[in-house]
Amino acid sequence: NSLLLALVRGGQLSDALGFFQSSISEPNVSSFNILLRGFAARDDFEVVNALLREMKARGITSNGATHGVILSALCARRDLDKAVSYFNSRTEEACRLFEAIEAPDSVTYTAIVDGLFKAGNYDAGLEYYEKMVASKCEPTLLTYTVLVDGLCKAHKVERACDVFEEMIRKGHKPDIIAYSSLIDGLSKAGRVDEARKLVDLMIARGPPPTAVAYTSIVAGLCKCGRIQEAVKTIQEMRRRRLRPRVDTYSFIVTGYIGMGKVEEAFAVMEEMADRDCAPDTISYTMFIEALYSIGRREEAEKVFETMVEKGCKPDMHTYGIIIDNFCKEGSMAAATHVLRLMDKAAVKPNRYIYTMIMDGFVKSSRLEEALELYQRILKDGILPSTVTYNTVINALCKLKKMDEALELLREMQRRKEELEPSIVTYSMIIHGLGKVGMEERAFDLLAEMIDNGVIPDCFTYTSLIQTLAGAGKVSRAMELLEEMLKAGIFPDDHTYGTLVQILCRSDVDAAWDLLQEMMRNGHTPNEFTFKAVEK
Repeated sequence: NSLLLALVRGGQLSDALGFFQSSISEPNVSSFNILLRGFAARDDFEVVNALLREMKARGITSNGATHGVILSALCARRDLDKAVSYFNSRTEEACRLFEAIEAPDSVTYTAIVDGLFKAGNYDAGLEYYEKMVASKCEPTLLTYTVLVDGLCKAHKVERACDVFEEMIRKGHKPDIIAYSSLIDGLSKAGRVDEARKLVDLMIARGPPPTAVAYTSIVAGLCKCGRIQEAVKTIQEMRRRRLRPRVDTYSFIVTGYIGMGKVEEAFAVMEEMADRDCAPDTISYTMFIEALYSIGRREEAEKVFETMVEKGCKPDMHTYGIIIDNFCKEGSMAAATHVLRLMDKAAVKPNRYIYTMIMDGFVKSSRLEEALELYQRILKDGILPSTVTYNTVINALCKLKKMDEALELLREMQRRKEELEPSIVTYSMIIHGLGKVGMEERAFDLLAEMIDNGVIPDCFTYTSLIQTLAGAGKVSRAMELLEEMLKAGIFPDDHTYGTLVQILCRSDVDAAWDLLQEMMRNGHTPNEFTFKAVEK
C-alpha cells in the first residue's frame, strides 16, 4: 500500500491502477481507499464506480474513509442528487463524515439535510439546518425547498410555513416544488383555505399552479366534506387548461361515497371514463374500500366486477379488501372464489390474506379447511405471523388437537428472534387444555407464560376457573379468584357467573355473597346465574 499511496500522491494514477491490478493480489479496504481518493479527486467517477463494484465482488466491506472520499467528491462537484442518494442509506456515517469537513458549504449542508429528511430523520435534518444558519452559511433556494418539502412530509406544517416566509424575506422566489409541497401539507392538515390562498398567490405572481397543486386542494376539500367546492376547483382547472388527473377525480368519488351520495359518485366515475381519464387500480381500490366502509356491499362488488371487465388489474390490496369483507360476512365460498381469481391472475396471496381466510373458516366452524389452508401457506414458503399461528392454534384447540397446538407454540418459541407467543396464544391453549380436562398442563402453561413475561388476563384466569369448576374444585377456583384480584386483574361477568354457579352446588350463602359483590362491582348476572342462586 505504501508504493500505491506514493504513486497516487505523485499524480500517477494510471501507474497506480496498473500496479494495483498486476501486483496486489489480495487488496484490502485501505488499498481501494487510496485509489478511490485519487480518482475521486480527479473527478473520474467511471473508475470510482468500477472500483466500488470490484470491492463488492471481492466481499470487501467499505468503511468510513471510503464513504468520506465519495461524499466529499460528490459535494465538491455539486452533484447533489448522487450525494443525497449516498446519504440516504448511510446516514450515521454521513453525519460523522460531515462533522470532519472543515468548512462545509451550502451544497454540502443541503445534501445532508435532504439525505436525513429522506431517511425519515427529520429532527437531525433540522439540527443541521440550524448549524448551517449558525455558521453564517447562507441557505439557497434549494435548501429552503428541501426544508419545506421535508417538514410537510413530517407533518410539521407550521414550521414549514415559517421557512417558506423566511425564504421570501431573504429574496428567494419559491419554485413550483416549494409551493406544491406547502399546498399539499396545508391541505392534509385541514388548512385548505390557507392552501387555496397559496394557489391564488401562484396565479398572481407565478409560477402558475399545476394539476398537482390543484389535486392537493381537491383532496383537502373532500377531506373536510366540502365536495361542491372541490367540484368547482376541478372546473377552475379546466378553465386554466389543466387536465384533472385520475387521483383528482378519485378524491371527489370517495368524498361523495363518504357522504353516502353513491349515485353522485358513480356519475363522476362515468365522467372519468368519458373524459378518457379512466380509474386505475389505486382509484378502483379506493372506491371499493369507501363503499364497504359505509355498508354498501353490493355496490362495492359491482365496482370490483367493473374493474375486472374494464381490464384494470386488481392488486393485492384490492383482493385483500374484498376477501376481508366476505370473511367478515361469513361468505367463505365467495372468499375462496376470490382466492381462485388471484391464482388465475398470478397474484400470489400474502400471509395477511391467507390468515384472513383461515380466520373466516375458524369463525364459520370449518376448522379442517382452515388447517388445509395453513398447509398451503407452508407449501408456498410463507412464514406464518403471530396472528397466523394464533388462528391455527384456535382451530386445533376447537378440534381438541392439543398436542399439535402445543407443538405450534414450541415452533413459535423457536422463532423468538422474529416473533413471540402473545397473551392470546397462551390463553387459547390454556382454555383448550382445560376443555379436555388437562388441568395440570394448563397450570404448567400458566407458570411458563408468567416466566416468559407474558401477563395473564381475565380470559386466561376465567379459563382456569372453568377448568377447576368442571373438576368440582371449588376452593381452588376461589383461591384463583383471589390471585386474580391481587394481580390487579378484575373479573368479568363470565368469571363471576362461573364461580356463582359452582358455589351454588355446595355453599348457597357464599354464592349469594359473591352475586352481591358482582352487582356492586357493576356486573349484571345473566339468567343462568340468577336461576342457579334461586334453586
